[in-house]
Amino acid sequence: MRWTLLLLCLAGLAACATTPETPMTKPTTVVGTAENAKGGAVLLVDDVPLYVVGLDAWPDELLHRRVQVTAVRARKQVLPEATVDASGAVSQGAVGQQDVLEGASWQLAE
Repeated sequence: MRWTLLLLCLAGLAACATTPETPMTKPTTVVGTAENAKGGAVLLVDDVPLYVVGLDAWPDELLHRRVQVTAVRARKQVLPEATVDASGAVSQGAVGQQDVLEGASWQLAE
């Protein structure tokens, strides 16, 4: 009986858990520093870049400033994958997925 109850509790917790790979569907609001990277505009939150999907660069008036962004947070590949040619030269790119903000709206943070 105790084992059954424990297993049911663990199954319930696992069903409610959100992993980085789990897509979020509700917008969330995050505050960070607006910066530009080779892959596009990012919001730095605790030194972690969140790529703003569809924004190549921040407007000059927001660059290097604290910005509040409301968007759906997800994890997906938005940067090209690095490749290695026959001679062993490695291209610029990233491995795997990135943390992104989709459908973003933003304003200067107070």
